[in-house]
Amino acid sequence: MLEAPHVVAFFLYLLTLLLLLRLGPGALLGFVLLLLLADAGLLFGLGGRPYGLAGLALLGLGSLVTPRERFAPRLPRRRRRRLLPPSEKEPLEERYQILGKLGTGGMATVYRAKRRADGLVAALKIPQERYASEPRFLRRLHREAEVLKKLRHPNIVKVYEHGQAGNTHFIALELVDGPSLDELIAERRLNPELALKVLLPVAEALKYMHDQGFLHRDLKPGNIMIYRSALKDGDVDPTGVRLMDFGIAAGKEFTRLTTVGARIGTPTYMSPEQAKGQPLDEKSDVYSLGVVLYEALVGEAPFQGDFEQVARKQIHERPVPPIQKNPKLHPLLNDLVMRMLEKDPARRPDLAEVIATLKHLPEAETPELAQGHLLALAVEAPGGNLRLVDQKGLPVRAFGNQPANDLAADREGYVWAVNFEFTGNRGMIRRYSPEGEEVLATGTYGLKLGEFFNPIAVACGRNDRVYVLDSESQAIT
Repeated sequence: MLEAPHVVAFFLYLLTLLLLLRLGPGALLGFVLLLLLADAGLLFGLGGRPYGLAGLALLGLGSLVTPRERFAPRLPRRRRRRLLPPSEKEPLEERYQILGKLGTGGMATVYRAKRRADGLVAALKIPQERYASEPRFLRRLHREAEVLKKLRHPNIVKVYEHGQAGNTHFIALELVDGPSLDELIAERRLNPELALKVLLPVAEALKYMHDQGFLHRDLKPGNIMIYRSALKDGDVDPTGVRLMDFGIAAGKEFTRLTTVGARIGTPTYMSPEQAKGQPLDEKSDVYSLGVVLYEALVGEAPFQGDFEQVARKQIHERPVPPIQKNPKLHPLLNDLVMRMLEKDPARRPDLAEVIATLKHLPEAETPELAQGHLLALAVEAPGGNLRLVDQKGLPVRAFGNQPANDLAADREGYVWAVNFEFTGNRGMIRRYSPEGEEVLATGTYGLKLGEFFNPIAVACGRNDRVYVLDSESQAIT
């Protein structure tokens, strides 16, 4: 008769054997197996009966259906490698031939590369070494590709493929052979007309993104590229403009990679709500586009400084109107930029209005001077040393290309200016129409009567006479 202690011992041995079989064979398992067999023989030798082990057999069979996810795979290492997709197994060098480096950003390097399979030349974006194993950045890299796969617009850069080759994560993008808007601004190659031709298709691409449920969140001149072939004879072909870098683009189809209160983007182009770490909507991209437009029109961004300084200014300070830095801007364009840079998102125009205004501007005529009083100023600034300013302090005209000591206005609204120095055979006293056209240049250089050596002041009398004070002769002419 089989005693109870023997039954319990046999049950424990059997259960241990089955669990070890699930984990994998080994020397210890063989040793335990021998012990179990020996004990089983001992049990039967002592009169144990097979039906007495039926319950133990059922328990053993039950352990066979234990979920395998709790244990290590039983396949050898060699067979597990074969299960990897070919794209992950194949080294990147076997898929792409690197032709040269295009540039290095904060977290990734971009190469010109040719795909060996079909000869496609692409921009290959690869994480820098310190980010190559950073899960957060790798999610951002592949997120960019996933966003681009969902967007089909002629002014949005195309994605060819992305993935992992060997140990390298990558994204293959359309190669835009040409400068960025950042470079065009730095090289002073833009005038207002060219700036509009570049940024109108960007605004249209941005609106398309919004219609698809995505925000860009990192719009800046460095993320706008122009094909070299689209820059001809001082003109820009809008079909050659590309909006790119969607690494932190967001949409309702993706989980946000940032926590509440985090600030993403480049501070110079952040909206006030972005600088505060608040939730964003389409109006945040409108603000960033307004900053880019401002910089393209005047050659510098509205706010300068380090991260915290610029972020604080974005939230609290009103930018200087762009027309004060470039008086040749159309007043409608100045008004549009200032509205796009409103602190309150609700007061900014939507992209449909921005696009309509940009399309209308080339045909819009410069408005005539409003009736009333204008202030004439002499300044040291590019784009005109003489300014007519309205009652709001905004320049409405800029003219004159010589520094002026003084100026005055006559009863007809014409402006008289005395220059610092004599240039060629032109006079040192100039008269300009309210529209900025020079209508008179008089006053030759010298010390004789009617000549001027260093005119420092000018005044217009009620008798239509103009009086000029010369500091050298100390005479009023």
